[in-house]
Amino acid sequence: MITIMGTPGAADSSRRQVFDHGVTIGSVKIRMWKNRRLKRFISLLRRRKLGKSEDIKRQDLATLYKGRLKADMAIIEHFEKKFKHRQSSYMMVCVLAMLDLSLKSDTVKLDEAVQYFREFYESRQRFGKMPEKEGQRLASVSSMSDNQVKRLMVNMPLAALSDLIIYDTDKEELRFREEVKKELEDENSREEVRDLAHEHLYHYYKDFDPRPLTQEELNDLLLGVSVTATDVASLSGQNQMKGIHPINKDGFKAVVVLSTIGGEHYSNEWIGEDKSELKYYLEGRTDRQTGQKSYNPDLPSNKAIIDARQEGYPIYVFARRKKGELFHYAGKYVFDQLGEDDTGDRYFILKRKEAEHIGLPQVSREEILKALQTFDDEKRNSPEWQGWETRKNPEYAISYQDQIYPPKEVISMATGVPVGKFRGGEQTNSYLRKRGFEVIALSDPRPLPPVNYRDTVYSIYEYINAKGFVFEKDLLFNFFLSLKTKPFVILAGISGTGKTKLIELFAEAVGATSDNGRFELIPVRPDWNDSSDLLGYRNLEGKFQPGTLTRVIQRAVSDINSPYFVCLDEMNLARVEYYFSDFLSLMETRRWYGGEFHTNKIFRETDFVFQEDREEFAGLYIPENLYVVGTVNMDETTHPFSKKVLDRVNTIEFVEVALDNYGRFQETSKFEGQATLPPKVPTSVLRSEYCVLSDCLPEKKAIVDEVVTILKKVNDILQPANLQVGYRIRDEISFYLKGGSRLVPVIL
Repeated sequence: MITIMGTPGAADSSRRQVFDHGVTIGSVKIRMWKNRRLKRFISLLRRRKLGKSEDIKRQDLATLYKGRLKADMAIIEHFEKKFKHRQSSYMMVCVLAMLDLSLKSDTVKLDEAVQYFREFYESRQRFGKMPEKEGQRLASVSSMSDNQVKRLMVNMPLAALSDLIIYDTDKEELRFREEVKKELEDENSREEVRDLAHEHLYHYYKDFDPRPLTQEELNDLLLGVSVTATDVASLSGQNQMKGIHPINKDGFKAVVVLSTIGGEHYSNEWIGEDKSELKYYLEGRTDRQTGQKSYNPDLPSNKAIIDARQEGYPIYVFARRKKGELFHYAGKYVFDQLGEDDTGDRYFILKRKEAEHIGLPQVSREEILKALQTFDDEKRNSPEWQGWETRKNPEYAISYQDQIYPPKEVISMATGVPVGKFRGGEQTNSYLRKRGFEVIALSDPRPLPPVNYRDTVYSIYEYINAKGFVFEKDLLFNFFLSLKTKPFVILAGISGTGKTKLIELFAEAVGATSDNGRFELIPVRPDWNDSSDLLGYRNLEGKFQPGTLTRVIQRAVSDINSPYFVCLDEMNLARVEYYFSDFLSLMETRRWYGGEFHTNKIFRETDFVFQEDREEFAGLYIPENLYVVGTVNMDETTHPFSKKVLDRVNTIEFVEVALDNYGRFQETSKFEGQATLPPKVPTSVLRSEYCVLSDCLPEKKAIVDEVVTILKKVNDILQPANLQVGYRIRDEISFYLKGGSRLVPVIL
């Protein structure tokens, strides 16, 4: 036993050293302070192999500790100074690449770091998040070549980190400088730098893209990723103060555990230096009269952890060192057993999944390519591997040059690690994506052939007709193209011609109904003179009261693959410019962000008094899957539209009324048909294909040229009255005709 002797000294009084639990070094046991950097200090003592009989005075131990701490702090503070300005995410991601890729070797190939870099930003795109701020080059990472990413990486983050990371230009290799490498040999130091990078990334992205963690991201998280309790609560739909968050929705089942390590009466703690096991106390209830705490394993939260082992769903653990800090992803765990301490308090033992800490050797993209070639030459046509994609029931495949390959087999061939020694799924997929390979899910439908818009609209027409309503095919084609050109359309005409019904039935035909929350009818009131009824307002206490449109936008943003429709009924009963001008202006900010259309944010941070309102609403934007359609009756009770409104919307007039057209009811005395929903319409069918005119050039330059020729003649006529059409109209007419070319081939 190491005996710490002497009275409390300066180090003790300045740091308020409080002893916690014993740590054994070989056969030597010492007491350890509650300080996260003491873990590295303990590692130092281990390396010195202290003997059984060695006595150390407290002052000597403190001196030894302070010397170690000073060296550590120099490194941590250096990284902190680098990260804190956060002009972009590049430095943090570059350091993460070095930390993860240098585990097996001191040097990292630049190409490997580039692939890690690219995968980080492309994974944000896959999960519907912005890769970078608008204006930063990696905001459009999907359009950048590997060489462009490499140049950016060399010229920006690596140049800024040159006092920490050496770039060998001749060998195109990276390595940490010797003094940094020495400190990062200790896993606790490495973890602290990793967590620091993720913390800065969290705060950086929160400023312009604060969307929380999504269910889809869970299986592809990097160790150390930062979240708050609120992020996890939005994922599970539970109270953010809970530690255990069961998730069971859309066929996905899991548990997220938030753990604070140490510093409390019920002190959760890691068991083992490698954090392979977690001691985590059950959720309990305290009797108000006796103060006794009882633990019922059948509580839904506790039972979710216990059932995870039997049902095979994962437990995702996020941990922090003390209250007030961010939680960091620690990996997937499984329930092992229940335990009980000396006071009768009960706890779980959660054990890290074995595959979570089995690493793969770092191989280059070229070595993976060689494995693909070997598979083609030696295995593809062998009895074992012929038709593997159907016989072996795999979930994923590598897609390369019109061929698909089994991911685990290819990695095993490239690394020499047997397939049974590493995990498939996202571990394997992430390994491949970091090297620039495309991984596809074989359980998903194969890529669809080009959409036949004409057949799609006909199926919608048949559905509406079978419901007993009559609309001309040309009107439906026009409505479809107008929505596709721009997701804001006005239907104008005399009262009673079916404008509102058309919107409702069209939405229903593509799966959006009031029952599933994807169709919302909003009657416009004559007294609307601002946007508060639609978007929301602050009440007298400062609490934000969201409007109906804001609630629809929330649902649409969280379900980006499904179309949502809003019908503003009789929208010109009030002046449109008064209550809808904010929305109209936002529509004009649509741009491509990570493969989808975004607008600027609807609200500013300063619009909210309470943090919970800011977290819930400040990140909202108008998503690409929201379609707003207004109905207009032109009579003496309504207001005319201004040029500002007409310039920003597609308008369809209902001018023909055929009272003698009863549809299918004309054919039989009793209508026997059933309105069956059309086949599932791909989510891309209604989405606009273009944002600016250059998006459709040079492919459809002939259409654009024809539009420009005609509009120039129109402007020559309108110029004396100063009523010319502008660039927006030119662009949207071109987009409309481009879409029409797939409906009516003669337009070509």
